[in-house]
Amino acid sequence: MEPKLLINEAFSNKSGEDLENLGRRVAREFLKPGTEYIMGEFSAANAIEVLRRASVYGKRFGFDLTDGHDSRSFVMILRHDQGAAWSRYFFGILDEAFRALLHQSIRITYTDALCVAQLDLHDGGTGPLSP
Repeated sequence: MEPKLLINEAFSNKSGEDLENLGRRVAREFLKPGTEYIMGEFSAANAIEVLRRASVYGKRFGFDLTDGHDSRSFVMILRHDQGAAWSRYFFGILDEAFRALLHQSIRITYTDALCVAQLDLHDGGTGPLSP
C-alpha cells in the first residue's frame, strides 16, 4: 500500500480533537527541535522557513506566506487536497508552534483543503523574514 494511503487511513479513524493533539505533538517533538537543529534557534521566522521547506521537499502541502493588513502581520496558507482531517492536524501544528511555544498572536481558520493562519508578531514590526 502506498504511504499516502496508509497515512490517510490512519487519519480517517481519529477524531478532530485527536488530530489536533497529534499536530500539537508534532510541533513539540519534531518542528521545534528540528527547527533548532536546522536553523540554530526556534523562532517564528525559522519555524516559517522550516514549514516552507517541508512543503517543498515533503510535497504533502503547499505553502504561501503573504503580508497581512499591517507591517506586523503575515498570513500563512497551507494548501492540501487531503480533507478536513489534515486541516485539523495542521491546525494543531500551527497553534502549538506559534501560540503555545512561541507566544505569538495567531488566528487560524481551515476548510477541507487549506489551513489559513494570520500571525501578528511581537517583534517590533521586523517580521518573520527579517535576519
